[in-house]
Amino acid sequence: MAKTGLIHVKSGGFMERLPVASAHSVAPLFRALRALFRGLATAWKASLSASYSPLTLRVSILTSLLATAGCSLYRPAFFLPFLIAASGFDAVRMSLRVRDEKKVDEKTQMYDAILQKYDDGTPEVRLARQAESYALYFDIDMYGSQLDGEVPDEPGLNSFDDADVDVLLGSMAGALQKIYPQFAGLEVVVFSSSGVCLATNRYKASFHVVFPQIIVERPVMCHEKKVQCAGTASHILVRDHVTHYLSMEEEQNERLKQLRKRVSSDPVQADDPDGPRLNDWCEILDEMPLWHDPRPGRCTGVRLPYTDKELADGIDPRTKLPLGRWWYQQGRLEKLPPFADRRHWVRLGDISCRETPTELDVSQMDPEVDRYPECPVCRGRR
Repeated sequence: MAKTGLIHVKSGGFMERLPVASAHSVAPLFRALRALFRGLATAWKASLSASYSPLTLRVSILTSLLATAGCSLYRPAFFLPFLIAASGFDAVRMSLRVRDEKKVDEKTQMYDAILQKYDDGTPEVRLARQAESYALYFDIDMYGSQLDGEVPDEPGLNSFDDADVDVLLGSMAGALQKIYPQFAGLEVVVFSSSGVCLATNRYKASFHVVFPQIIVERPVMCHEKKVQCAGTASHILVRDHVTHYLSMEEEQNERLKQLRKRVSSDPVQADDPDGPRLNDWCEILDEMPLWHDPRPGRCTGVRLPYTDKELADGIDPRTKLPLGRWWYQQGRLEKLPPFADRRHWVRLGDISCRETPTELDVSQMDPEVDRYPECPVCRGRR
């Protein structure tokens, strides 16, 4: 006579001692379980397109599987947990949906608080940390000459007129359509925080340019210096492509060339007169705010619209505000109406919201772009 034993089954708070004939008789149980999980996978896929209840489908498949496996496991203590698992997919989806809705509510409350503080005349200082992927943005910095007393009259920097918008944003959007040909047109959203930069004592035309349709991957710095980067994310590749494109475009576009000439040509580092200039395209499209710094205590990202900027010794009162939105198609820019709800502006400037990256056509990228650039830490800039 075969030896008998006991097996404990515990799930969802249920436990029962079930008789088992022998170790060999456990084999049908495992075969049933294997068939069960295969059936659950099939039920999950089928229920996505089924016109009837997914739960009904899964229960029917589950019971037929157990029956065909010849396994008498219909005792409630064993069957009920798997029945719960069969319907658990819906519960998980519902849970994720509730969690997402909660996040949206929290974001909305934060946006409302930011707008309220701005309306009260005391803008907050809030930085959005990069998600792993987010809407493409560029940080544009155009510096004037060094200030000495009064703020000088610097046309093109004190104001950013329609001609400047057409030439700069149009050229940038044209560069992007080369590597994102799947878009017939591109939306462009611009935020401005222009004014006297207290950190450099210069007038600064500062803009954050967002392309909401294009989702890029976050570039991350190395933890230590002299560590060779094993490649980079799409955001840096796209930015480098655009800077190379602008350098070539200005040879044929006189308006773009004149715009760059209105930016100070002083060296970036005063002690390096032969180094990069403030009006080089690689400096105008600032690279540093794009990199995520994972080192402890480092704070990288982009400040949200309607907020001020924090400096080491105080607050820079150049509040970041919406400048406008445009639509680019077939080489032309068309002005779009502003949002009625200001929270939409804040949302478009929030890079902490993760999204699915957009496919990049690397084959159309400027050949001068380094496909594996070093991060600022490796280059000694951080």
